[in-house]
Amino acid sequence: MILRSYKNCIYSVWRDEVNGTPEDNRNLAALLRNKGAIQHMDAQDISKILDSIKKGYEEKFCEDLDLIPDELLGSVIIKLPKSTRHSALANLSVEKIHSILEYLDDEHISLIMRDIEGVDEGKFKKLFEKFKNADTDSANLSCRHDQEIFNNKNGENAFVRLYYRAGETVKIVERDSMLELVDTHDLFWVDMLKPAFGQIEDIESALSIDIPTINEREEIEVSSRYWEEEGITTINSYFITQDEGEVVSETVSLILKENYLVSVRFRKLKSFDELIKRVVLMPNIFTDGRTLLTMLLDIRIDFDADMIEKSVKEISDFKKNILSVKEMNDDILKLVSHHEDINMMMRDSMLDKSRIINALLRNKSFSKANFEDLKIMAKDLSSLIESVEFNFERLDSIQNITLASIGIKQGKAMTAFTIANVLFLPPTLIASIYGMNFEWMPELKWMTGYPMSIVLMILSSATPYLYFKKKKWL
Repeated sequence: MILRSYKNCIYSVWRDEVNGTPEDNRNLAALLRNKGAIQHMDAQDISKILDSIKKGYEEKFCEDLDLIPDELLGSVIIKLPKSTRHSALANLSVEKIHSILEYLDDEHISLIMRDIEGVDEGKFKKLFEKFKNADTDSANLSCRHDQEIFNNKNGENAFVRLYYRAGETVKIVERDSMLELVDTHDLFWVDMLKPAFGQIEDIESALSIDIPTINEREEIEVSSRYWEEEGITTINSYFITQDEGEVVSETVSLILKENYLVSVRFRKLKSFDELIKRVVLMPNIFTDGRTLLTMLLDIRIDFDADMIEKSVKEISDFKKNILSVKEMNDDILKLVSHHEDINMMMRDSMLDKSRIINALLRNKSFSKANFEDLKIMAKDLSSLIESVEFNFERLDSIQNITLASIGIKQGKAMTAFTIANVLFLPPTLIASIYGMNFEWMPELKWMTGYPMSIVLMILSSATPYLYFKKKKWL
């Protein structure tokens, strides 16, 4: 009898016969609070009830969400209308969303993550960090899926381009959808910017390679930055770039196999734009992926050199102007710290490329011309690393000057306080003596006692002042 009543209620919702009155909403909410009733409903039924409740029962909507079991709530949210789904995701905590995503497949996870990004970007970032730090087996989410969610936001500016040699020109094939088998004949470059999860899988399958996941790309061990296995060379390299005025370090994965290079990146980089320009304008130079990799490293080192030169000039100007600053404060130390952070990223990038080039010099598949270019780059890197170290020395010098200047000013302030105490101590002593209430103090009876005490106090403070002035302590 009760079950029949529940079904009649659900049918009323489906037929849009519920008017959203408080009584209707209470009845629908009662359905969700009854575990027996929920067991006889599917996700579509529950989503329809939730959507009806939300229209006139907004204050209880979040409470009703918590009544639904996690294993069912994800499917319910998927079936909600877009506006109601956004409201539900806005009300749920990061922990709750993380728990319900464990019961969904990759397609539905992507849908919910895109909605969360549009509703609350802060919640999206926290959820991504939670995924990244979680055990992937228990979370039922792979690192590559995290990578797709976080980096391929709505597919903006994303592409997968295949570069083929076609006589004296270059043929560029861009694929936006799922890739079919790749023809490796005359292929020398596969460039992937913010690739989707499916595209990564297709490339891996077509080329028989393993593209590093987001966690593998960020590992700092030397063995995780460069390795060779079964004729395939895999490199994870730091690329320094500017994003909204901030200098950031982006890791790019480079896979070298046979005569082609595969590059995977999740940020637009000027070095790649320059490389694409050279490939189009000078196609005869790029005979294979090794030449392409050598050229890419050369371009990146040139760009890094320009950034280091700019940093050297800024630090030099900073040091010249530091002594002319009227007031030394924490802002100067913050600026020093900012330059130190930039130079640390540059040093890490230089050392990273130095290790990569030294490893490539031992790779026998490179031509003699490639070896010569790599040797020149190795020398350039050594000089750039020295420049970065010199920047650190100058920043240390600026920091020491700043701290010393602040210390001197503080010392002067303490000296002023000390002298003031010395100047006012004798007058205070005189005033204290004549402030005593002893009966036998003959000076208290003098007619000139008061003016004499004033004169005595002035003389007792003026004498040490003149003495300090003569010694140039003031």
